Amino acid sequence: MNPAAKGRRLQQLAKKALEARGYRVEVAQNVIRWIPVVRDRHKISPELRPISTHHDLFTLWDLLWCRDDGVLGVAQVTTKENLSHRRTKILADGFPLTPHCWILAYVGGRGAHFRVYRPPFEAWQEIVK
Repeated sequence: MNPAAKGRRLQQLAKKALEARGYRVEVAQNVIRWIPVVRDRHKISPELRPISTHHDLFTLWDLLWCRDDGVLGVAQVTTKENLSHRRTKILADGFPLTPHCWILAYVGGRGAHFRVYRPPFEAWQEIVK
């Protein structure tokens, strides 16, 4: 499975897990970008064609979630192996973090689940199945 497909699958798993706990969840949508048409490798045509590409919210977050009590939050979905990379990227960005900015790290296997990391993303606080 290619990395993009795996990422989309994990996002859908996270969405379903949060919805099962009563959250309303929206996944960051793809955006349409227009790129030049290349007719041969040395000539770029003035024509443009649309391509659909993934777009993270604020370049960082995959999911936007809301609880019934009005609390809003965002989440980055990743695997536990890529957690440190995501943590570094988020902390380096300077995005104003709240306790409702989560990294959901997927742990596969028989008891597959997501570990919820809150700022500063050093230790997980709960499990979402």
